[in-house]
Amino acid sequence: MNNPKAAQGSSDFGRRKHDLMAPLCNIRAFTEELRYVAESLDKVVEEHRDALPESLLENLTRLADEDIRVCTDALGRASDSLDTQLHELLNTTASQE
Repeated sequence: MNNPKAAQGSSDFGRRKHDLMAPLCNIRAFTEELRYVAESLDKVVEEHRDALPESLLENLTRLADEDIRVCTDALGRASDSLDTQLHELLNTTASQE
């Protein structure tokens, strides 16, 4: 027996799951890109250490360490927490349908 109502519920659930998970995937991808930027900045600083003024080196290092990495670490923790909460919500929702 086909149950159209169950099929519709399953379809709605799949769409809601996708709609909730897609932004999280984007946040994680953006976070990884920022981590790559910080690593690239570190490489530039190392490669040009002798040619750059000390104040610029300090500013670039601080930018990578205290700004970019602090933000990416916070985004990583937040996205992990959101992922856990979304999975709990989706599991609860799925068991109720």
